[in-house]
Amino acid sequence: MLTLASLFEARDVIHRFLPETPEYNWPLLDEALGAEVWVKHENHAPTGSFKIRSALAYIYAQSLLQPPHTTYISATSGNFGLSIAYAAQKFNYGSVAVVPVGSPLSKKAYMQAMGCFVIEHGENYNEAEAHAVTLSEEQGFQLVPSFHHELVCGAATYALAFFKAQPKLDVVYVPVGLGTSICGVIAARDLLHLSTKVVGVVGQCSQYQSNGHSTHPLETHSFADGIAISMPHKEAEAIIGRGAERIIQVSDIEIADAIRLAYGATHNLLEGAGAAGLAGMIKERNMLQKSRIGTIFCGQNIDRHNMALILQGLTP
Repeated sequence: MLTLASLFEARDVIHRFLPETPEYNWPLLDEALGAEVWVKHENHAPTGSFKIRSALAYIYAQSLLQPPHTTYISATSGNFGLSIAYAAQKFNYGSVAVVPVGSPLSKKAYMQAMGCFVIEHGENYNEAEAHAVTLSEEQGFQLVPSFHHELVCGAATYALAFFKAQPKLDVVYVPVGLGTSICGVIAARDLLHLSTKVVGVVGQCSQYQSNGHSTHPLETHSFADGIAISMPHKEAEAIIGRGAERIIQVSDIEIADAIRLAYGATHNLLEGAGAAGLAGMIKERNMLQKSRIGTIFCGQNIDRHNMALILQGLTP
């Protein structure tokens, strides 16, 4: 259970290291969707994604418990490990990241530039996570969990700022991977006693549906690596089930279309997961006419080769 006091405390910790990200209304998005569209620009954060908030909140809490020279290990598709590396560096800790084989070179290079030791292992997130658990036990590293109270609290700070700036949104579309972000949005909305509906957007690898039943994913591979996860974390499922209006699924083709629209309408660069919320809006635009709607550009760290393909009208 989060409280407004815990969100304000996390916000104050986070603001020691980064300013608040902006919320913008983009006329060309309004035109494309037939609605008033507001975007929370977490892609403007120093690591290019909202996960820096979760990492700073978590590592700060751990700094009150863990001794100096602790090394944190995480499993990641890129942005989570990148953010843990950033936060660990700020608090003078070491970091190790286990990423699936073939993860974007730009994310791996950025992690290494911040002193993070990067290990490639496995074909997907689950295999990378299992290896991270093994290494934590063998090497004495402090394992960063994939879902945790402090991670959600950090993510909720962007929703707190978004809802305070735009309290009259009818609906917000949130990309869903393991569930930290959408759980933070639900918590902030409820703590502020708003009526905004929250729609979760999953990728084509996901089996998660809002009716509680799993479905076969459209594909087992996706360039939207941040949401290339079959199901949210078990704890997140319960929160999503109680607090989300519905869960919708978007394909890689729909995500690529959203990346092109975002670039053309706002000149913002988005990775696959970062554009999933916009892809969900596009998919449901007939339901959204004349509404006030919001989404989160939650990450910008797309591989250069993939972006080139998308700008050519292709799907990676």
